[in-house]
Amino acid sequence: MTNLSLAVNNEQKQSNQKVEYVKADINNGYYRIANELGLALCKTHLSDYQSRVLEAVKVKTFGFNKSMDWISNEQLSELTNIPENHVSTVKTSLFSRKILIKNGRKIGFNTIVSEWIKNPKLLKQGENKTPQVRSRNSLNKESKLPKQGVITPQTRVYKRQDTITKDTITKDISKPPQKKPLDFSGWKSKPSEQTLKDWLAMRKLKKAPVSQTVINRFCTEINIAFEHGMSADDVLGECVVRGWQGFKYQWLQNSNNIQNNSFSRKLTVAEHNEKVKQDWLNSQRSEYNGAIDHE
Repeated sequence: MTNLSLAVNNEQKQSNQKVEYVKADINNGYYRIANELGLALCKTHLSDYQSRVLEAVKVKTFGFNKSMDWISNEQLSELTNIPENHVSTVKTSLFSRKILIKNGRKIGFNTIVSEWIKNPKLLKQGENKTPQVRSRNSLNKESKLPKQGVITPQTRVYKRQDTITKDTITKDISKPPQKKPLDFSGWKSKPSEQTLKDWLAMRKLKKAPVSQTVINRFCTEINIAFEHGMSADDVLGECVVRGWQGFKYQWLQNSNNIQNNSFSRKLTVAEHNEKVKQDWLNSQRSEYNGAIDHE
Protein backbone atom coordinates (compact mmCIF):
# COMPACT_ATOMS: atom_id res chain seq x y z
CA MET A 1 0.00 0.00 0.00
CA THR A 2 1.42 3.37 -1.09
CA ASN A 3 1.69 6.47 1.02
CA LEU A 4 -1.09 8.10 -0.98
CA SER A 5 -3.51 5.31 -0.18
CA LEU A 6 -2.58 5.49 3.53
CA ALA A 7 -3.29 9.22 3.58
CA VAL A 8 -6.65 8.69 1.92
CA ASN A 9 -7.59 6.00 4.44
CA ASN A 10 -6.67 8.28 7.35
CA GLU A 11 -8.80 11.09 5.89
CA GLN A 12 -11.73 8.70 5.54
CA LYS A 13 -11.36 7.49 9.12
CA GLN A 14 -11.26 11.07 10.41
CA SER A 15 -14.33 11.98 8.37
CA ASN A 16 -16.20 8.96 9.75
CA GLN A 17 -15.48 9.98 13.33
CA LYS A 18 -18.29 11.97 14.90
CA VAL A 19 -17.33 15.42 16.16
CA GLU A 20 -18.92 16.22 19.53
CA TYR A 21 -21.23 19.21 19.21
CA VAL A 22 -20.78 21.65 22.10
CA LYS A 23 -22.59 24.96 22.32
CA ALA A 24 -22.00 27.49 25.08
CA ASP A 25 -25.20 28.36 26.89
CA ILE A 26 -25.61 30.47 30.04
CA ASN A 27 -28.33 28.06 31.13
CA ASN A 28 -25.53 25.57 31.79
CA GLY A 29 -23.81 28.03 34.12
CA TYR A 30 -21.98 31.34 33.90
CA TYR A 31 -19.85 33.62 36.04
CA ARG A 32 -19.45 37.34 36.52
CA ILE A 33 -16.21 39.23 37.00
CA ALA A 34 -15.51 42.87 37.64
CA ASN A 35 -14.71 45.03 34.62
CA GLU A 36 -11.48 46.21 36.25
CA LEU A 37 -10.28 42.64 36.61
CA GLY A 38 -11.08 41.83 32.97
CA LEU A 39 -9.33 44.98 31.75
CA ALA A 40 -6.31 44.20 33.91
CA LEU A 41 -6.07 40.73 32.36
CA CYS A 42 -6.15 42.32 28.90
CA LYS A 43 -3.02 44.34 29.71
CA THR A 44 -1.13 41.56 31.53
CA HIS A 45 1.64 39.62 29.79
CA LEU A 46 0.86 35.95 30.30
CA SER A 47 2.28 32.73 28.95
CA ASP A 48 0.11 29.98 27.50
CA TYR A 49 0.24 27.93 30.72
CA GLN A 50 -0.46 30.98 32.90
CA SER A 51 -3.51 31.96 30.83
CA ARG A 52 -4.94 28.46 31.06
CA VAL A 53 -4.44 28.23 34.81
CA LEU A 54 -6.06 31.64 35.36
CA GLU A 55 -9.08 30.63 33.29
CA ALA A 56 -9.41 27.41 35.30
CA VAL A 57 -9.21 29.32 38.59
CA LYS A 58 -11.78 31.78 37.25
CA VAL A 59 -14.23 28.94 36.51
CA LYS A 60 -13.67 27.16 39.85
CA THR A 61 -14.10 30.36 41.90
CA PHE A 62 -16.27 32.95 40.14
CA GLY A 63 -18.22 30.20 38.44
CA PHE A 64 -19.45 29.05 41.85
CA ASN A 65 -19.83 32.53 43.37
CA LYS A 66 -16.67 32.11 45.43
CA SER A 67 -13.73 34.43 45.82
CA MET A 68 -11.36 31.57 46.76
CA ASP A 69 -11.46 27.80 46.75
CA TRP A 70 -9.23 24.78 47.31
CA ILE A 71 -8.23 23.65 43.82
CA SER A 72 -5.77 20.80 43.65
CA ASN A 73 -3.03 20.51 41.04
CA GLU A 74 -4.76 17.42 39.69
CA GLN A 75 -7.96 19.38 39.03
CA LEU A 76 -6.08 22.18 37.31
CA SER A 77 -4.23 19.65 35.18
CA GLU A 78 -7.50 18.06 34.07
CA LEU A 79 -9.05 21.44 33.24
CA THR A 80 -6.04 22.86 31.37
CA ASN A 81 -4.32 19.75 29.91
CA ILE A 82 -1.10 20.99 31.52
CA PRO A 83 1.12 18.27 32.99
CA GLU A 84 0.53 18.06 36.70
CA ASN A 85 4.23 18.52 37.51
CA HIS A 86 4.12 21.94 35.75
CA VAL A 87 0.96 23.20 37.41
CA SER A 88 2.67 23.95 40.72
CA THR A 89 5.39 25.95 38.92
CA VAL A 90 2.82 28.01 37.04
CA LYS A 91 0.91 28.75 40.27
CA THR A 92 4.13 29.87 41.97
CA SER A 93 4.86 32.34 39.15
CA LEU A 94 1.33 33.76 39.42
CA PHE A 95 1.69 34.10 43.19
CA SER A 96 5.00 35.95 42.76
CA ARG A 97 3.32 38.35 40.31
CA LYS A 98 0.50 38.85 42.86
CA ILE A 99 -2.16 37.94 40.30
CA LEU A 100 -3.23 34.98 42.43
CA ILE A 101 -3.30 34.93 46.20
CA LYS A 102 -3.66 32.07 48.65
CA ASN A 103 -5.07 31.58 52.10
CA GLY A 104 -4.05 28.24 53.51
CA ARG A 105 -5.00 25.72 50.81
CA LYS A 106 -7.41 28.06 49.06
CA ILE A 107 -6.40 30.14 46.04
CA GLY A 108 -8.14 32.91 44.11
CA PHE A 109 -7.70 36.14 42.17
CA ASN A 110 -6.15 39.18 43.82
CA THR A 111 -8.94 41.71 43.31
CA ILE A 112 -6.52 44.60 44.05
CA VAL A 113 -5.36 44.72 40.43
CA SER A 114 -3.02 47.65 41.16
CA GLU A 115 -0.73 45.19 42.96
CA TRP A 116 -0.35 42.96 39.92
CA ILE A 117 3.03 42.77 38.23
CA LYS A 118 1.75 42.86 34.68
CA ASN A 119 5.13 42.68 32.99
CA PRO A 120 7.16 39.60 33.98
CA LYS A 121 10.39 41.44 33.09
CA LEU A 122 9.91 43.54 36.20
CA LEU A 123 10.36 40.46 38.37
CA LYS A 124 13.71 39.69 39.91
CA GLN A 125 15.73 36.99 38.25
CA GLY A 126 14.59 33.53 39.33
CA GLU A 127 11.10 34.48 40.54
CA ASN A 128 9.35 33.78 37.23
CA LYS A 129 9.16 30.02 37.21
CA THR A 130 6.84 29.58 34.17
CA PRO A 131 8.22 26.74 32.01
CA GLN A 132 9.19 27.96 28.54
CA VAL A 133 9.11 25.87 25.37
CA ARG A 134 12.55 25.69 23.82
CA SER A 135 13.21 25.70 20.14
CA ARG A 136 15.96 23.77 18.45
CA ASN A 137 17.90 26.96 17.74
CA SER A 138 17.97 27.90 21.42
CA LEU A 139 19.14 24.42 22.35
CA ASN A 140 21.92 24.58 19.81
CA LYS A 141 23.03 27.96 21.13
CA GLU A 142 23.15 26.72 24.71
CA SER A 143 24.97 23.56 23.71
CA LYS A 144 27.91 25.50 22.31
CA LEU A 145 30.92 25.43 24.60
CA PRO A 146 32.15 28.81 25.87
CA LYS A 147 35.52 30.15 24.90
CA GLN A 148 38.39 29.37 27.18
CA GLY A 149 38.61 31.76 30.10
CA VAL A 150 35.11 33.19 29.60
CA ILE A 151 32.53 32.51 32.29
CA THR A 152 28.99 32.53 30.97
CA PRO A 153 26.32 33.82 33.38
CA GLN A 154 23.71 31.34 34.44
CA THR A 155 20.29 32.09 33.03
CA ARG A 156 18.41 29.98 35.52
CA VAL A 157 18.36 30.25 39.26
CA TYR A 158 17.02 27.21 41.05
CA LYS A 159 15.62 27.60 44.49
CA ARG A 160 16.65 24.76 46.66
CA GLN A 161 13.70 23.16 48.32
CA ASP A 162 13.93 23.11 52.07
CA THR A 163 14.12 19.61 53.38
CA ILE A 164 13.10 18.46 56.80
CA THR A 165 16.16 17.25 58.67
CA LYS A 166 17.21 16.89 62.24
CA ASP A 167 18.90 20.30 62.04
CA THR A 168 15.89 22.16 60.59
CA ILE A 169 13.35 20.81 63.04
CA THR A 170 13.24 22.79 66.27
CA LYS A 171 12.07 20.37 68.86
CA ASP A 172 10.32 21.75 71.87
CA ILE A 173 11.54 19.24 74.37
CA SER A 174 9.83 19.95 77.65
CA LYS A 175 11.09 18.24 80.74
CA PRO A 176 8.60 15.89 82.34
CA PRO A 177 7.06 17.31 85.49
CA GLN A 178 8.92 16.22 88.58
CA LYS A 179 6.96 13.97 90.88
CA LYS A 180 6.20 15.68 94.17
CA PRO A 181 7.41 13.84 97.29
CA LEU A 182 4.77 12.24 99.48
CA ASP A 183 3.56 14.46 102.32
CA PHE A 184 3.45 12.73 105.71
CA SER A 185 2.82 15.93 107.65
CA GLY A 186 -0.63 14.71 108.74
CA TRP A 187 0.80 11.61 110.44
CA LYS A 188 1.51 11.99 114.14
CA SER A 189 4.28 9.41 113.77
CA LYS A 190 6.68 9.35 110.81
CA PRO A 191 7.88 6.00 109.38
CA SER A 192 11.56 5.14 109.14
CA GLU A 193 13.23 4.96 105.73
CA GLN A 194 13.61 1.15 105.72
CA THR A 195 10.03 0.46 106.85
CA LEU A 196 8.66 2.87 104.27
CA LYS A 197 10.82 1.26 101.58
CA ASP A 198 9.53 -2.23 102.47
CA TRP A 199 5.92 -1.02 102.52
CA LEU A 200 6.27 0.69 99.10
CA ALA A 201 7.86 -2.48 97.67
CA MET A 202 4.92 -4.57 98.98
CA ARG A 203 2.43 -2.15 97.42
CA LYS A 204 4.30 -2.21 94.12
CA LEU A 205 4.30 -6.04 94.13
CA LYS A 206 0.53 -5.95 94.54
CA LYS A 207 0.28 -3.35 91.73
CA ALA A 208 -1.16 -0.81 94.16
CA PRO A 209 0.67 2.50 93.58
CA VAL A 210 1.00 4.90 96.48
CA SER A 211 -0.36 8.38 95.83
CA GLN A 212 -0.97 11.32 98.12
CA THR A 213 -4.60 10.20 98.39
CA VAL A 214 -3.45 6.86 99.85
CA ILE A 215 -1.23 8.68 102.35
CA ASN A 216 -4.14 10.89 103.38
CA ARG A 217 -6.44 7.86 103.83
CA PHE A 218 -3.83 6.13 106.05
CA CYS A 219 -3.46 9.30 108.12
CA THR A 220 -6.68 8.85 110.13
CA GLU A 221 -6.12 5.20 111.04
CA ILE A 222 -2.43 5.65 111.82
CA ASN A 223 -3.25 8.53 114.17
CA ILE A 224 -5.81 6.29 115.93
CA ALA A 225 -3.17 3.57 116.28
CA PHE A 226 -0.72 6.16 117.56
CA GLU A 227 -3.15 7.08 120.35
CA HIS A 228 -3.17 3.37 121.36
CA GLY A 229 0.62 3.27 121.59
CA MET A 230 1.56 2.17 118.07
CA SER A 231 4.05 4.01 115.84
CA ALA A 232 3.94 4.38 112.08
CA ASP A 233 6.65 1.71 111.80
CA ASP A 234 4.43 -0.69 113.79
CA VAL A 235 1.46 -0.05 111.51
CA LEU A 236 3.37 -0.32 108.22
CA GLY A 237 5.25 -3.35 109.54
CA GLU A 238 1.94 -5.10 110.28
CA CYS A 239 0.75 -4.26 106.77
CA VAL A 240 3.90 -5.76 105.26
CA VAL A 241 3.75 -8.93 107.38
CA ARG A 242 0.02 -9.48 106.84
CA GLY A 243 0.04 -8.33 103.18
CA TRP A 244 -2.53 -5.60 103.78
CA GLN A 245 -2.89 -2.96 101.07
CA GLY A 246 -5.01 -0.80 103.36
CA PHE A 247 -5.16 -0.45 107.12
CA LYS A 248 -7.79 0.05 109.79
CA TYR A 249 -7.00 -0.11 113.45
CA GLN A 250 -10.15 -2.17 114.01
CA TRP A 251 -8.64 -4.94 111.88
CA LEU A 252 -5.68 -5.16 114.23
CA GLN A 253 -7.95 -5.21 117.28
CA ASN A 254 -10.05 -8.01 115.84
CA SER A 255 -6.95 -10.04 115.03
CA ASN A 256 -5.55 -9.54 118.54
CA ASN A 257 -8.88 -10.53 120.13
CA ILE A 258 -8.89 -13.80 118.21
CA GLN A 259 -5.36 -14.56 119.35
CA ASN A 260 -6.24 -13.71 122.96
CA ASN A 261 -9.33 -15.92 122.90
CA SER A 262 -7.40 -18.87 121.52
CA PHE A 263 -4.67 -18.35 124.14
CA SER A 264 -7.26 -18.21 126.94
CA ARG A 265 -8.78 -21.45 125.71
CA LYS A 266 -5.35 -23.10 125.86
CA LEU A 267 -4.90 -21.92 129.45
CA THR A 268 -8.27 -23.34 130.41
CA VAL A 269 -7.35 -26.79 129.05
CA ALA A 270 -4.02 -26.72 130.84
CA GLU A 271 -5.68 -25.76 134.08
CA HIS A 272 -8.21 -28.56 133.58
CA ASN A 273 -5.45 -31.10 133.04
CA GLU A 274 -3.66 -29.84 136.10
CA LYS A 275 -6.88 -30.15 138.12
CA VAL A 276 -7.44 -33.73 136.95
CA LYS A 277 -3.86 -34.54 137.84
CA GLN A 278 -4.22 -33.06 141.31
CA ASP A 279 -7.49 -34.89 141.88
CA TRP A 280 -5.92 -38.20 140.93
CA LEU A 281 -2.93 -37.61 143.16
CA ASN A 282 -5.22 -36.68 146.04
CA SER A 283 -7.26 -39.81 145.53
CA GLN A 284 -4.12 -41.97 145.53
CA ARG A 285 -2.88 -40.34 148.70
CA SER A 286 -6.18 -40.86 150.45
CA GLU A 287 -6.19 -44.56 149.50
CA TYR A 288 -2.63 -44.99 150.69
CA ASN A 289 -3.35 -43.31 153.98
CA GLY A 290 -6.47 -45.43 154.46
CA ALA A 291 -4.54 -48.64 153.94
CA ILE A 292 -1.96 -47.63 156.53
CA ASP A 293 -4.64 -46.78 159.06
CA HIS A 294 -6.33 -50.12 158.46
CA GLU A 295 -3.16 -52.01 159.25
